[in-house]
Amino acid sequence: MSNSGMPLDDYQVLGVLAAPEHFVEGYRGATCRAGLVKLNFFSNRFDPATNLVQKQAVCTLAIPAEDLIDVVRGLSDLVAGLKPTSVPTPDSSDAS
Repeated sequence: MSNSGMPLDDYQVLGVLAAPEHFVEGYRGATCRAGLVKLNFFSNRFDPATNLVQKQAVCTLAIPAEDLIDVVRGLSDLVAGLKPTSVPTPDSSDAS
């Protein structure tokens, strides 16, 4: 069910601290069927056997298309508010 138009203070999300956390570096592949969108997220993994970095599936998000629209809108707002220094870059490692 979409939360569109509902102020964030009007609802509470239970179990946030207990929910699994997945580190992802991107998504590859999406399907939409009967109003349900599935996005396949991955992380890069180094394979010492091949000496290559490979994309490893981490999780699949299944979300109603209507709700995905709200999520994308919220993420767009978040991205618009990020400062350039908030976004990590490959060369921004701590050299201490």
